[in-house]
Amino acid sequence: MQTKPIHYQTQLDSLHNTQHYLQMKVDSLSKIVNETRIATGFFSDVISQDLYTFSTIIVIAGLVSWAFVAGVLALHKKTVENNVKRIYNDEIESINAKLNSYDISVIRTKIDVHRSMYFASVNIGNHNHAFSWALRVANGWAMISKKTGQNENQFQVETFLANAEFCIKKCSLGDSYLEGISQHVDKRISTINEVFPDKYSTQLDLLLKIYRHKAFTMI
Repeated sequence: MQTKPIHYQTQLDSLHNTQHYLQMKVDSLSKIVNETRIATGFFSDVISQDLYTFSTIIVIAGLVSWAFVAGVLALHKKTVENNVKRIYNDEIESINAKLNSYDISVIRTKIDVHRSMYFASVNIGNHNHAFSWALRVANGWAMISKKTGQNENQFQVETFLANAEFCIKKCSLGDSYLEGISQHVDKRISTINEVFPDKYSTQLDLLLKIYRHKAFTMI
């Protein structure tokens, strides 16, 4: 009776199949990391665990040393971490840019409202309120310059600082409204000085001096 030959997979064939299977898992997991931006720890550990199993088989087979395997695992995990960190940083940078753009849009909207209130207050001769609105407009343009890192808004800042000075000079001494907004005035003047150091310091010092004279001089 003739016995059919039994074909056993060689050790090399088995290792080759295992390597192919694990490589497919690595490619699949790496694709998920790139597409979904999932955090570094989970996927790098899973991939490294598969590679560790594969490496153990290779070491048992006597094909490479543990030192080589350790180097491969460390390099792989570092690569995954660096890739996810880069994706994370890119996403954060994109989000920050969008938030900054939204902030600027909000500030511009406030400037439009404050400018309208300024002209409305001037038209009815309400100069103490007009002073406050004018200072808010100047402060708004300074804030935009601070967020964009550009100084193209200097004309608007200068214009409404001049408007604020015009209005404060027309206010009465001991004006209770002016006295009540002292903290806001100090804060806005400080912001403009911070954005444009030294450029408007003399003008702002004079404006603050006139304001305090009008607000805190009792008649």
